[in-house]
Amino acid sequence: MDIIIIIAGINLGTGIFFAINTIMYITYFECGAIVSMWFGCTIFSIVVIALLGEIFLWCLKWIIIRGVILAIVGFMGSKMKVNDE
Repeated sequence: MDIIIIIAGINLGTGIFFAINTIMYITYFECGAIVSMWFGCTIFSIVVIALLGEIFLWCLKWIIIRGVILAIVGFMGSKMKVNDE
């Protein structure tokens, strides 16, 4: 896995953990609950970031392909001579 995805997942997971902790007060359930909840939030964040990255790259690929096709068609259209009478 890419290290940037892991670091972003840890940061986002920690943020989600603190948000859930302010609502549910997980710190009262001892250390095991805190560690498992933080680990679960982090793994969930890493999976979501990786999936969203794949979807974003797939969409970006098709946008770039369509842009290249339109650029080629536009370039060919501008090079064609039109008879003006």
